Amino acid sequence: DPSNDVDFRVESNGNANMLFVDGGNDRVGIGTSSPDELLHVANTGGGASILIETNASSGGNLLFGDNSSNTVGRVQYDHSGNSMRLHTNGSERLRIDSSGRLLVGATSSSSVGAVIQAVGDNPIQVHRGDASANGPIINLTKSRNTAYGSNTIVQDGDTLGNIRFRGD
Repeated sequence: DPSNDVDFRVESNGNANMLFVDGGNDRVGIGTSSPDELLHVANTGGGASILIETNASSGGNLLFGDNSSNTVGRVQYDHSGNSMRLHTNGSERLRIDSSGRLLVGATSSSSVGAVIQAVGDNPIQVHRGDASANGPIINLTKSRNTAYGSNTIVQDGDTLGNIRFRGD
């Protein structure tokens, strides 16, 4: 090997660049002859997909690392619990459970069963930064229609929203 920068290409029946190795730039392209990143997946005919397949009792991981650890960041699918997890600095920070609830700082849903649950000793903050007299807004909205955005007038006696304070 005289250290030449050699490109390598594999064709398929419908794609001249099914797999392309750009030897001069140390990049790999799938579906492209000019990869923009270390790994570039392109599908000009529609959406591109990457499949990480495991058996039914485990899960798949997409790992982000550095020189000291290959799991500093991780996107994980747990097949046994049907949850998607996001890890930063080696710890789970966010989870979407099998019921579609967003859990921040928790690994299981509380008995309240809210769609978004934040657990821990840190507060939730809503901040608005603009050069006006307007402050931050939390909107509690109600409609008699079950389709979001299809506005149906509320009726006399409907509860328009609640803020509940619960002791443990």
